[in-house]
Amino acid sequence: MRGEEADGHLDNLLARHLNRGTWVAGRLAFGAALVVAVGLGAAVGGWVGVTSRNSGVGIGALLQAGVNLMPAALFVLGLGTLLYGLLPRIAAPLLYVLVLWSFLIEIIGSSITSNHLLLDTALFSHLGPVPASSLNWTAIGVLTGLAVLAALAGIAAFQRRDLAAA
Repeated sequence: MRGEEADGHLDNLLARHLNRGTWVAGRLAFGAALVVAVGLGAAVGGWVGVTSRNSGVGIGALLQAGVNLMPAALFVLGLGTLLYGLLPRIAAPLLYVLVLWSFLIEIIGSSITSNHLLLDTALFSHLGPVPASSLNWTAIGVLTGLAVLAALAGIAAFQRRDLAAA
């Protein structure tokens, strides 16, 4: 979306009678549907892979693993919408920093420190290692709820801001 705005393509579209909120909500809905499709696709693909090796892991466990992936991605999508509505020029770099930080803390931080305040800053630390453990429905609910709130706030912010000059 930022690329369309920077190239000046968005000026012509949003200068017409078009609800900005509807436009950005449509893009957001497509992104959320893609997150769900990728989560389910990863589950089915994983099931096909483990079935070929007779591992005994069922499709239900791998569907839970796919569902476990979705809240973090939806949170990043919702936060991205909020940042795009408020700070469009630096929204993408800030999201990359968040994802990179989460990966670094999850991979390196957990082996170096046991400081839970630091480890809790990573998105992935709130979700369990499914299917090795059961789903953490509280974390799923909180991350998904925060994603929805951020997305709604981002849509509202986008409706109120001016377009950036090309």
